[in-house]
Amino acid sequence: MTEQRNAVGDETTVWAPSRLISRLQRNAGLTVVRAPQGFGKSSLATAWHRFARDAGRTTVVIAPPEPTATTDGYWTHVGEQLVSVGVTGGVDGLRSLSRADRPVDLILERIDRHPDPDIERQILDLVDDCASVNVMVTVVGRSMFDDPLSFGPEHHTVRADDLLYTLDDIREMFAAAGVHPTDPDVHELHRRTGGLSLLATAVLAATRSARPLTDVVLGQAYAEAITSYVRDDVLGTSNAELRTFMVSTATAYAVTVELARYLGGGPDAARYLRDLEAAGILDHLDTADGDAWQLPTAVRTELLAVQRAEGMDPSARSTLLALHHRDRGEHAAALRCAAESENWDLTVELFDQHGAELVNRHLELLRNVLLVLPGPVIEAHPAISGIRDLVRHLSGDHSDDAEPYDTADLLDLTVAEDPRAALSVVGNRILLQRIAGDYASAADQTRRLNRSIYRLLDAEPDAITDFLPFLRMQMGLTYQLSGDFAESTVELRRAHRLGTARSMNYISRNAAGNSALNWAFAGELQRAHDWLVAEEQSPAGEDWTEALVRIGGAVARVLTALGTLDVDTAGKALDTLGELPAVAELWPFVAFARCRYSIAAGRPVQGLTALTECADARARANGAFVSSLLDATEIEVHLALGDARRARILADSLPCDTPWAVVAVARTHLLTGDYPSAITTCRRYDWLGTPYTRAHLESLVIEAVAAFSLDRRDDAGRAWSHACTIADRAGIRSAFATVDRQTVISLDEQASRPSPTLTEFLATPEVAHYPPTLLFPLLTDREKTVLDGVARGLTVGQIAALAFLSASTVKTHKRTLYRKLNVHSRAEALSRARSFGFLDAS
Repeated sequence: MTEQRNAVGDETTVWAPSRLISRLQRNAGLTVVRAPQGFGKSSLATAWHRFARDAGRTTVVIAPPEPTATTDGYWTHVGEQLVSVGVTGGVDGLRSLSRADRPVDLILERIDRHPDPDIERQILDLVDDCASVNVMVTVVGRSMFDDPLSFGPEHHTVRADDLLYTLDDIREMFAAAGVHPTDPDVHELHRRTGGLSLLATAVLAATRSARPLTDVVLGQAYAEAITSYVRDDVLGTSNAELRTFMVSTATAYAVTVELARYLGGGPDAARYLRDLEAAGILDHLDTADGDAWQLPTAVRTELLAVQRAEGMDPSARSTLLALHHRDRGEHAAALRCAAESENWDLTVELFDQHGAELVNRHLELLRNVLLVLPGPVIEAHPAISGIRDLVRHLSGDHSDDAEPYDTADLLDLTVAEDPRAALSVVGNRILLQRIAGDYASAADQTRRLNRSIYRLLDAEPDAITDFLPFLRMQMGLTYQLSGDFAESTVELRRAHRLGTARSMNYISRNAAGNSALNWAFAGELQRAHDWLVAEEQSPAGEDWTEALVRIGGAVARVLTALGTLDVDTAGKALDTLGELPAVAELWPFVAFARCRYSIAAGRPVQGLTALTECADARARANGAFVSSLLDATEIEVHLALGDARRARILADSLPCDTPWAVVAVARTHLLTGDYPSAITTCRRYDWLGTPYTRAHLESLVIEAVAAFSLDRRDDAGRAWSHACTIADRAGIRSAFATVDRQTVISLDEQASRPSPTLTEFLATPEVAHYPPTLLFPLLTDREKTVLDGVARGLTVGQIAALAFLSASTVKTHKRTLYRKLNVHSRAEALSRARSFGFLDAS
């Protein structure tokens, strides 16, 4: 199977989305592009090569190695290519890269095809030894560069999800070829291709000369592209057993070994899944429940059509799978399968019984199912109608409102009879959404409104000039509460400039305080301080407005003081807040600051109180940022309290997709002794892409301590050096107080250079935000099985029979289990297991 290039225009032109090219401009030492076939890895590598070359950078692309390539032969070839472009001279071309007089981009395609696994270490050594060299490798599967412990924090990974084309990518690709499909056509193409590069490119190639570009032409091009790809490159390159396996298991949206066997994949399911991953057909997923694999959406859809053609009934199989998921308590997966099979009775049952859970945790899935649910079904079930209305509200869909300006009016205010009145209505609606805690919808509507404002200003520059300071201020707050700090900072800066120019002290003071909050939250203390000075230069307003306006600046003062371990000043800043007004939109930041202060002051119980006080608002909040921030904060408070059980339960359910979540979960692993997981978690976030100084610094400190505890001194030293560099630049000392002080001293002693910030920290009195370790035993799957058997009162023989183990093995696991729990009897084991949350309390 070969990776296709994205030909746009003539055969020599290679295209990749501009967002991915921008992502590669981060100057990472090593970039690993990992994805199955068809995702455009080779196209991205070639497009980057040409972009970098046009920008004056020296780049060399090395073709995939032959299966018979030797390591020495491969590196000789690399050295020859470098010499050919004048990077180095002589036969020692590769070694002399460390002395290169200009930056070099080295692109190694499909390095996973090389037969020598040691080449991975050699590439890592090359990156470490040659500061002027940036290396990009493209890989399929996990045979290389899958160990996060081997990656330095400066390395970067581009995964399959990152490579899938967005709607904007498809528009950009067609526009580059001089083709301009309608928005409905773009949406339909994105839906049918699933954003897969190979398919989107094939459709473009087939329709580039079509005039007009009709739905029929696009549909035919797509059908031919997907059928050809699945027939020739997916099924055609597989043996009969793998072909049967792929077709039968395509029923599952994401397939595990257990699901593959349930769907008829046979006893060799695990091997088949690994083989298909290595062949570049399946993408491996890291899930909370273990390994899973996934086909590209478009490929799965085509394989379901193959099922039908071969006499299977995809709907019946999906129904069976839905029942299987339902019986296992996997309600979201069950709902997906029920809707896909158009089993509306089962869909309604899942809505009725688990609607609240689905709304809270799977809103996007719920919305998608509601879109395909037939009208008569909704009308026949009032409860579902209520859920639909709730989802509409949470999604910002007010199309049925009686207001004179509905969502469509946001597209172009220039057509409104009274633009000022339209802005007032729309702005109030967004404000009400925000006050109600619907931050995500408010932010989405704000972006649309902003585009409309620019169009209106172009058409009628004076129409809304007096509205702009307030509008910019409100936009900044909306983005802030949705976690979009870059957009928030831009709008708040504009609001401050407009407010200052027009002597609107309420606007300028509010904008300055909230700008300071953004920078303090990110960990940029000096910038926060600068904005606090600007806030002080704007006179305070009336008491009722000042009670709201002062919140952002006060929280910024708390966070900047805590960053330098000035706990007294932080406490005084908190005291200025007093009792919050009834409508205090910044309550999530207040709760966060109070919890951070309670931990630093050694009074974490106060943090629990702060979280309890905002419980109602937290339950109503609809925003990934607020949810992730407060969940992570709650974990930190429990860790400071020494409650490893509660912290671990929360950490196991918290997605590591935000900086604060990564730090909280990694800290949980560190304090409970799971050092490899702590390191892995720290490296799950793209710190280069969206920098958060404080969180990044804390993650590096955690990583360094974890590596030190594993006796990985070189890894610990690299992370520690990076942490100290950030701490010295930002002036943050608090990160060093979050780990064991003696380990900090040991790491400082082996550091290659002194850190002024660390020296200042070590000169302060003893401070410890968290206990050095927390007892929380880590049980293997076999030990959990034995524990379950013990809880059910089974004998050793019965447990052995159920688990397909020998009695001797069960006894060994039981002894290990009792040792880990530090107990000596069944009663003690059950009591201790319940206290750790391994068993239900009943």
